[in-house]
Amino acid sequence: MKNFLLISAFIVSSLSFASTSNTVRDTSEAVTEALLHFENNAQSSDVDIFKGVKASPVERGVAVGIYLSNGAKISYLCHRHEDSDPFECHQAN
Repeated sequence: MKNFLLISAFIVSSLSFASTSNTVRDTSEAVTEALLHFENNAQSSDVDIFKGVKASPVERGVAVGIYLSNGAKISYLCHRHEDSDPFECHQAN
């Protein structure tokens, strides 16, 4: 499962190179950061039942939802403090 998360993060990161859009790049970077935060901070039982991820740009950041196969959703709000800073994600629920 952890390999799946890392592969997902890599694919999303790779998509950012294919686009010149800041919105696409920002969303990609936020998803990567949210997945890493989830993998490093969630209970291993939740990481094991990871199902998918959905993200959308919001004012001053990106909302990322991580879905589990038991029907649960973990929400993150991701933002940058400055344009050159990496994304920082905080669990929203």
